[in-house]
Amino acid sequence: MKRRTHACSEVLRVASEAYDGGAQLRSVTEHSGDTLALFIKREIDDVCGTIRNRQLAHAEAINALSTASYQLRIILVALERSFNKQEEPNA
Repeated sequence: MKRRTHACSEVLRVASEAYDGGAQLRSVTEHSGDTLALFIKREIDDVCGTIRNRQLAHAEAINALSTASYQLRIILVALERSFNKQEEPNA
């Protein structure tokens, strides 16, 4: 990836402060064991890593993470339904 812009670094700073008690998303690696933090960092870098405009960088990150949240919610609902079916008698 190209060098991260100041606008994207600010987005990562805000996300870091909000994530899990202030985890440093900027320094998360594949070896850190926190796959959610790594996903968030990569998603933010992918969508705003080269954007110089602060507002646009924030908007792109919001859109990407909102879409991811929606997709994760769909998966969660499907898993809950599957689990509940397994709990029913004669399932």
